[in-house]
Amino acid sequence: MSIVTRIVIAFGVVLATFFTVAGLSYVELRSIGRELRTLHHGYLPILRRFTELASLQRQRDQHLDEIERQQDPQILRLLERHYPAQASGKMAMLLREASEIAESNHREAETDSARSVLTSVLAQLDALSARNKKTTGILASFLAAMRSEGTAKAGELRQDLRNEERAQSDDIRAVTNAIEAAIRETVGVAQRRERDGAIFVVAATAVSLLMGLAILVFARRTLAPIRPLTEAARRVAIGDYGARGNVRGAGELGILADEFNKMAKALLDRDARLKQQQRELVEAERLAAVGRISAQIAHEIRNPLNAVGLNTELLDEALTSGDRGAAEKSLRVIQREIDRLSEITESYLRFGRMPSGPRTIVDLRIVLSEVIDLFTPECAKRAIRVERALDDSAPVEGYENALRQVFVNLVRNAVEAMKDGGRLRATIAVQNGGVAIAVSDTGSGIPPEDRDRVFDPFFSTKVTGTGLGLPHARQIVREHGGQIRCAPALWEDGGAGTTFFVDLPRRGAK
Repeated sequence: MSIVTRIVIAFGVVLATFFTVAGLSYVELRSIGRELRTLHHGYLPILRRFTELASLQRQRDQHLDEIERQQDPQILRLLERHYPAQASGKMAMLLREASEIAESNHREAETDSARSVLTSVLAQLDALSARNKKTTGILASFLAAMRSEGTAKAGELRQDLRNEERAQSDDIRAVTNAIEAAIRETVGVAQRRERDGAIFVVAATAVSLLMGLAILVFARRTLAPIRPLTEAARRVAIGDYGARGNVRGAGELGILADEFNKMAKALLDRDARLKQQQRELVEAERLAAVGRISAQIAHEIRNPLNAVGLNTELLDEALTSGDRGAAEKSLRVIQREIDRLSEITESYLRFGRMPSGPRTIVDLRIVLSEVIDLFTPECAKRAIRVERALDDSAPVEGYENALRQVFVNLVRNAVEAMKDGGRLRATIAVQNGGVAIAVSDTGSGIPPEDRDRVFDPFFSTKVTGTGLGLPHARQIVREHGGQIRCAPALWEDGGAGTTFFVDLPRRGAK
């Protein structure tokens, strides 16, 4: 199963849990709301009407007791005319209001229990309405008997009224008890649902937390391989092509890790090939240079040999004639030309022989500082001011003696270029994963057309130069994976001169 699929499934489970909890909570709240609406808009208003009915019936009973003791014919006539309609009208109005409330709630009732209770209440209300009408008729007959027929007939009717009122009170009490029971049941149901809802919410919250923890663990386990892959990518980016992303599994990250490792291996192989090609190129350039040098050597040696041959003949003639002065002069010329041949031969051997063996860690700051110290006495004689700006540490992997020879060539050339004094500045800066060295002078400078030729074998701007120092320095720098170039010096006061730049890879850089 892919990572995307697993994440989508986990997200779907979280959403499903959320909507399930929300839906069930909504259903519970709707159910509790229905119960409360039935209670608020149905049971309580009906109960209030029945409470008023019971109070009204008690008042009517008290009024009848007072009427029974009444003897004034005029008052009895007024009561006969108005009281029955007044007493029954109030009760009829309350019964009608209660019936309307019960019918409205019966139509909107959403539970069987509520419909059953309201159906029973409606039946009781119909019975009470009929009984109220019957009681009104008996009440009118009672008042008429009180005024004209005597106390015996009135007593019988009064007893009938008591019986009807008692029956009516029983009906009102029965309905009241039924409504109170329904209210208690509704409140109990609402409380149970509230309690069940709270339990459900707590349980759902616990389940959600557990699912969240499970998804967190799942996400960490799923995405954990990204860290070693990122670290491996970082190492490859800085040139460590041997880094590998150790990720197990057959998912996307496992496939990605395999492809990444293949890429790193390909880069490592390519880097090895490039290094081999670089070594072969350096060797080819060296052989080509040796070929050019051989031709140049033949030309350079021819003149000293001719001079040696000519002066040998002159020496023979001088010895034959006994001319000691001429003989010594010829010997000095021969000696000078032999020294010239030795210098040419040594330069050739040094140029054709590159350093070998294991490389070591070389601190260029120390090497360049020692070379400058070597030339400090000569600089003092020539009135040359030496300036240094060397970083605390500039380690590279290489051959110390070969790198020292590069700095000796650059500093010697700078010193020899300033015959009338000047400034010599040497700087080392660690930047962009490498070490940048610069040696500047305030000499006459190198013409633009000669700046690229100064690295050609046997090309020299000095009369006594062999033309092999800078080519040899370039070969050493290239052997160390660096570059060397020259440019006009940029001095603060606008002075002329030349700057040689050497860029070498820092220790550990590729």
